[in-house]
Amino acid sequence: MSTGISVLVNEVLPDVIGCPYPLIETKVKETLEDFAGTGIINSGFKHEVLAADPTAPNNQITIPTPAAFEHYQPLDILSLRVDGIPYDAVRRVITDDLTDIESVLDSRTRFWYPGTATSIIMYPFDAAAVQLYLQVAFKPLTTVTTIEDVFYQEWHQVIAAGTKARLMLMPEKVWSNPQLGAVYQGQYDRGKNSAVMSVVYSRDREGDRRKNGFI
Repeated sequence: MSTGISVLVNEVLPDVIGCPYPLIETKVKETLEDFAGTGIINSGFKHEVLAADPTAPNNQITIPTPAAFEHYQPLDILSLRVDGIPYDAVRRVITDDLTDIESVLDSRTRFWYPGTATSIIMYPFDAAAVQLYLQVAFKPLTTVTTIEDVFYQEWHQVIAAGTKARLMLMPEKVWSNPQLGAVYQGQYDRGKNSAVMSVVYSRDREGDRRKNGFI
């Protein structure tokens, strides 16, 4: 189940009287994107690599992200296993496909990058007919209209505080309030720190499970 972005907008609205609704919506989405940098918006999913999937010349595979995240872009791979075995690959920004990929292949390092808003490209990938399990962090695109209910219930007050801070700290507006904006900014920063610690804790728990042979 999901909650509309409009619900967050309506939480902020009473504290920024005079602020246009579309501007509040824009700032909610900016706050969500910033907050997503903690890795807290993430999902686990499986992908089967068929024998014919790795494509020449780079032996790359394209992994579609879950349909529920069609308005989100892959931000980081928090965990990746191939047939239950941990598999390491680092994120790379690709500006020139041919030149960049060739230099990466020469380095003999396994990389991935967002192919589109709804896919991950990984190369070189020399396994076939295997099962991937990924835990991927996402960031929302500007087209996002909903967020997951569980995320909303846990973090809506933090997102609302961050949005109020962005708006109240704008200079010379009817809704400007630098003093209160600073208070909300502090609440938001503390919420981000909590989200970071939550993600770190989850990664540590997975590391412990690996060491003890549970995965």
